[in-house]
Order: sequence, then structure tokens, then C-alpha cells
Amino acid sequence: MIIEQLTIRHLRSIGQAELDLAPGINLFCGSNGAGKTSVLEAVHVLATGRSFRTIQLETLRQHDQAELILAARVKEGDTHHRIGLSKGAAGLALRLDAAPAERLSDLARHLAVIALHADSDQLVQGGPSLRRRYLDWWLFHTRPSFFAEWMRYQRLLKQRNAALRTDPRQLAAWDEPLAQAGEVVAGLRCEAAERLMGQLERRLVELGEFAGFAWSLHSGWSRGEPLLEVLQRTRMRDREQGFTAQGPHRAELRLQLAGREAKEVLSRGQQKTLATLMLLSLAESYHAERQTLPVILLDDLAAELDDRHREHLLQQLTGLGGQILLTALEGGELAPWLPSSTRNFIVQAGNISVL
Repeated sequence: MIIEQLTIRHLRSIGQAELDLAPGINLFCGSNGAGKTSVLEAVHVLATGRSFRTIQLETLRQHDQAELILAARVKEGDTHHRIGLSKGAAGLALRLDAAPAERLSDLARHLAVIALHADSDQLVQGGPSLRRRYLDWWLFHTRPSFFAEWMRYQRLLKQRNAALRTDPRQLAAWDEPLAQAGEVVAGLRCEAAERLMGQLERRLVELGEFAGFAWSLHSGWSRGEPLLEVLQRTRMRDREQGFTAQGPHRAELRLQLAGREAKEVLSRGQQKTLATLMLLSLAESYHAERQTLPVILLDDLAAELDDRHREHLLQQLTGLGGQILLTALEGGELAPWLPSSTRNFIVQAGNISVL
């Protein structure tokens, strides 16, 4: 999967840019604040509908412009797709192959993106929702049935929560379908965890790091008990709280080192390294399933990783042969690990040019 052409209009300091990207490594160099990270941000927004720097999409649009516009021509195998997104006063508009698209997931199916950035350590340090998203990303892109089952579960969960607050007599009607959908989601998540954490464990052994690492996946409800029985048993407590307290929406992938939570014993640098290896495992597992690589975004790699881990990451990713977009203050920071085929861009005050 590669982005052949990327269009950016009115995103932060970038007024307008039309970029022809290489199928391998694309390096964007520039001073702090020049706009190089905004290029990666544009790709991430197209693929997910959100930035990795802010939760407010509106803040990306230049304040004196009516609309933020992003578009890309994406190639996967022999197939091409054009995807687009615009954000203005009228809201969010999506396009796929010159026709309106209904959901962000319609775009995401054609643009799989993994990003390593300044806050990637939150995959280790942050709350359970980030690690659920990590598992769900792999399932969305490799197990076609997952998204429909997850959406079904979310709809049923909202309906049960509404019944808890307004009409508890309806609970019996929602418990069984919610439990059925929840069991399916939990089963798929278990598969994802086994695949991704198995790949991570192999990587850790190879590097000789994080001795004593262990993981576990909590399904989100009492161990060894069918979800339907849990929902029925906890109805009264759920009514008092006004929401469903147990189910796969409360699942947690737990990371430990020598029996303690990884986030409690690892330094921030070690958390960054572990998160990087988790993301590498995600890319490798995707590649094993799809025989292609997602687009990889690496923001300021020189600042995020030491030389050893930087070299390891780039060697592994370039060995897989996918497209990488990365940023640096100066190209010399990464030159020892980049091939001669690297396409180099200079970013200055929002203007982007090819060297």
C-alpha cells in the first residue's frame, strides 16, 4: 500500500501542497515549526479522521480559510483509489473515488497507517482504550467481520444503557443480543492479542531486552463466566450506575515486567522503546496477513529513539519494503540508515520542495 500523490490545503502552516511520493522512504527535513510534521498529520487525518497531535480537527484549519482539504491517490496491488476529506463550517465531508463516502471507515479501508510520534509512549503509559484501539486496528484491517460486529455491539450497548436509565423492563430484550455480539468481539480481540503479542515477544527475545515481559488480556467482564450471565447478574448495579459496567468496551491489554505493571517500572525512554516495538510488531503482523505494508509515519525519529533502536526500526521496516514518511531537523541525522533511493523534501515556512 502506497500513497502516490498527496494534496494538502490550508492545514496549519501549509497553504497548498501537491506531493508526489516515492514508494519507499520519503524524508521531510526542516526547522521546528516549518510544517514537516503537518505532512504526516495530513496522512493520519485521511486514514483515521483524527490527528495524532490534537483531538480537535477544527484547529488544524488555517484560521483565515473556510475549508481544510486533504486528498490522496492510493495504490494497493494493481488497484488505485482516490480518497478525500474536507472540513469547514458545514462539517466534515468525505469522498471515495469521486463519490461521497458515508463513514471514515470507508476511507480507512483503503489507507492503513501506523504512526510513531512524540506521544507514542502512551500506548504503554496511557489508559486501556489506547491498547484496545491497538488490537482493533489490526482486526479492522485483517478481519473483515470485526468492524460490523463491533458496530453492532456499540449500538446494542447504547440501547441497553438507555433502557437502564429510562425503562429497565426492556433489559431482558437487550441482554442476549448484546452478550452474543460481545462474545464475538472478545474472541476476535483474543486472536489479535495472541498474534501481536507473540510477534512482540519474538522481537524482545531477538533484541535481548525487557526480560520478564508478560502480557494478559482481560475480556472486560468476570473471568470464566458467560457475558449473558454477567449482564443478568449485574442488572441492579448497572441500573444504579446508569450504564453497563462490564463487557468488551472495558477490555484491557495488560503489559507487565517481572510481575509489575510496565508503566510503573519503565522509564519514559523504555516506554517509548516498548511502544515502538509494539508498533513494529503491528506492522509485521499486518504484512504477514496482507502481504503488503501499511504506510508508516515516523515523526522526528532522531529525537524519539537512540541510535541502536533507530537503526533496528529502520532496518526492519525497509526490509519489509513498504512506504515510509519520516521527519527530521536535518537529513544527516538519519543518513547512515537510509537507502540512496530516499526521496528528500525540504519544508520551509509551510512550503515543501523536492531536493
